[in-house]
Amino acid sequence: MKRIIIIFIILFFSRSSLSTPYFFVHHLNPVKSLSKDQIKQIFMGESFTWEDGKEIQVVDYKKEVEEKKTFMKDFLKVSPFYLYKKWIRASLQGNTLPIKLFGSHQEVVDFIETTPDAIGYMYLNEIKSDKIKIVPVKNND
Repeated sequence: MKRIIIIFIILFFSRSSLSTPYFFVHHLNPVKSLSKDQIKQIFMGESFTWEDGKEIQVVDYKKEVEEKKTFMKDFLKVSPFYLYKKWIRASLQGNTLPIKLFGSHQEVVDFIETTPDAIGYMYLNEIKSDKIKIVPVKNND
């Protein structure tokens, strides 16, 4: 019984550590931290510019990538259809750059390394680049 409880605790805590995504930007981006609400607004097509006035380039995964499904369900708490609709509306209104979609972590990292105003995410901190920085996430006030 003791062994089962230990295994459950290990599995629970290892899963919970994967439930919070890491957000990252180009190392020259002046952003120092973002709140959870700010990140949600960015990835839902409701916030379009950085504090310095430059347009935010949102980077996401293609719909079949498990990372995206987890992000929409657990962090944004929206359906794929709802998110798609929000981005189409924002794009048609000319409010934002079109979202960039990629099929792998490495493609996301490669793009952000060359795009100073881009923001992306992943659930494991696998970033090994001096051209990328992790953005600390503040709790909402």
